[in-house]
Amino acid sequence: MRIYIYISLLLLLSACFEPDEMLPKSKINTTTVRLNTSRNQAAYLSLSELSRSYDSTGSDWHLRFENETNGWGIFLNTLSRVAIHNTKSTYFDSVNEYYDVQQVEWQFDISTSDGLTPAIGEWGDFSFTNPKSFKNVYLVSWPGELSRQVYKLQILDAKNGSYHFRYGTLDGSLDKTIWLPKDEQYRFGYFSFKSNEISKAIEPKKSRWDVCFTFLSDSLSKRENLPYLPTLEAEIGLYQGILLNEQLNQVAIDTLVSLEDTDFFYAKNLPYNKQKELYSLFYTYNKDSRKIEVNTKLILYLTDGSRYFAIRASNFTQSQDGTFITELNVKQL
Repeated sequence: MRIYIYISLLLLLSACFEPDEMLPKSKINTTTVRLNTSRNQAAYLSLSELSRSYDSTGSDWHLRFENETNGWGIFLNTLSRVAIHNTKSTYFDSVNEYYDVQQVEWQFDISTSDGLTPAIGEWGDFSFTNPKSFKNVYLVSWPGELSRQVYKLQILDAKNGSYHFRYGTLDGSLDKTIWLPKDEQYRFGYFSFKSNEISKAIEPKKSRWDVCFTFLSDSLSKRENLPYLPTLEAEIGLYQGILLNEQLNQVAIDTLVSLEDTDFFYAKNLPYNKQKELYSLFYTYNKDSRKIEVNTKLILYLTDGSRYFAIRASNFTQSQDGTFITELNVKQL
């Protein structure tokens, strides 16, 4: 009789507790990212819809302009070997064909603790709603068919969400002024000196991508033992990197739990930091085999506070035409 009472009591108590929260096991999806230094410099992915990827086939641009409301950064197409030099002169016509470009120290965009920093630097006083330009004249250089091309550039001012700048050849045969309006549907606006126009279709709208795989420049001393491509500057290399959309830029990196075993609850409790870009995250260089390898134990977690994604690189190859191919496994938690 006493045993019967104990059993009945246990059944009654067990009915008072709800089972642990459970979620259905998430599916692991696979996609492939292809990058090439000349034809396809960036690959944009929507993590919730991998079929909606976007390869940036437009590499014929030289400058890109930040589109955020309070952002006024001007960046270079370092992958196309675009470089810049501040002449410190504010008189546009004084920088001409007699300027000794052979003695110029060219600068490239580089990574700092605040993210990718433009070589052009602070071209004006940004304490104003519309920045006041210092009106310095810059030299911009890139490879031509026979020799390097050199143009001059002067940021005149910025008004009503637009960049206003003047540019031309050193001999004065070309001298133009243009307004480049911001479009906050896109992260950057692009300009090409070769076509003398705003470049189109370089990147998709921000609402259509989460991560962008591309190449980023940085100091070799900061990225020791990581694979890179050489640039004009011996101390600067190009690294495979990831740009993060501002809508999904909280990052955590983990090597303890595999992609197969991770879940929403594990991801939710990881420590996250906001990032704009990540350098050579999935890649290492095997000195013995002299090959780039992927770290399949490393999992990249991204969240916006409500959505959680886990990403793993499962394979890497390089084709004879210089295309870098990375196979990715993506799991929405």
